[in-house]
Amino acid sequence: VSWGPIENFAGFTFAKGQFASYAVESFQSLYLKAHYPLEYLVATVNNGGGFYRAEFYLQEARRHGAHIEAPCVNDGRTDTCLRPKNRIILGSGRISGIDIRVCRALEQERAQRGPFTSLGQFIDRMHRAEHPLSLDALLLLIRAGAFRFTGQPKRALLWEAHHRLGHKPQAAPSLSLFEEPVRAFSLPSLTHHALDEAYDQLELFGFSLGHPFDLFTGWQGKRSTSVKHWPRHIGETIQILGYLVAAKNSKTVKGEHMQFATFQEHDGQIFDTVHFPPTVKRYVLKDRGVYLLSGRVQDELGYLSLEVDDIERCPMIADPRYADSGLGHPVVQIPKRRAANPKSKRV
Repeated sequence: VSWGPIENFAGFTFAKGQFASYAVESFQSLYLKAHYPLEYLVATVNNGGGFYRAEFYLQEARRHGAHIEAPCVNDGRTDTCLRPKNRIILGSGRISGIDIRVCRALEQERAQRGPFTSLGQFIDRMHRAEHPLSLDALLLLIRAGAFRFTGQPKRALLWEAHHRLGHKPQAAPSLSLFEEPVRAFSLPSLTHHALDEAYDQLELFGFSLGHPFDLFTGWQGKRSTSVKHWPRHIGETIQILGYLVAAKNSKTVKGEHMQFATFQEHDGQIFDTVHFPPTVKRYVLKDRGVYLLSGRVQDELGYLSLEVDDIERCPMIADPRYADSGLGHPVVQIPKRRAANPKSKRV
């Protein structure tokens, strides 16, 4: 079963040197992933990923026992890093819109003078004449959770940042042997909920660090036949819930559009689907999200996949950060693409 599909590649015209180099690289990667899975996955994320988005390499790391954390000005780096006790800390360089020079400067400052003790001290140490700290960069770090070591709510930290840097351009402070006292203010209770955090992460990292199903609704209580039970349902029609990992567009010999996709179950199990032209004409699969898929379980050389007949996309939960704005819908949305067929239904 293992060598059968590989034998098909004998028909391709690969130079021996190229073939050998791919073989060596594949074996080395396989060894590293088998024996050092977390180190390998962190390196893959820092290298720009492979076929999948960074989100799914991190989810794979979570399945290997890793705890994924947001960037941190004290414990993180510009690149994503692996810390003791299987902690993976996202690199501050992954924050959308951040000036990478700020990330490198704070890492250098911390190496020279030790960890930061508060947001105020961070501003004092980083806001220098030669490299002033911009309010925009500071706000991005706060929203990304990089100051969670302070124990203060994000909104209180944002308020302090605006107070220190937001009124007008300030002359950068000169170096001092002693910390300057920061005026304390009494603020009302400022809370930050888990869903607020998830939408901040979605906006800044491109994905949430929580469970991918948590941003969607309408899937709870739906019947879903887990992949582990598929061997009992070969040739039968089942339905299953899955979060879209990747979708690949292709064409049949007649030039009709079809798709192949990979999904993740709620418990992390991965499964593949095939979408033939009749299905693609009705449902074009592109947007990230949680889907309810109906179709027949197929067995190809011992590998099970789902031949999809019907698709339903679960709606996203409204963005709570804008609940008081009267918008009534999330501001952060997964981009949509025009369907391959003008009459297609987009999901």
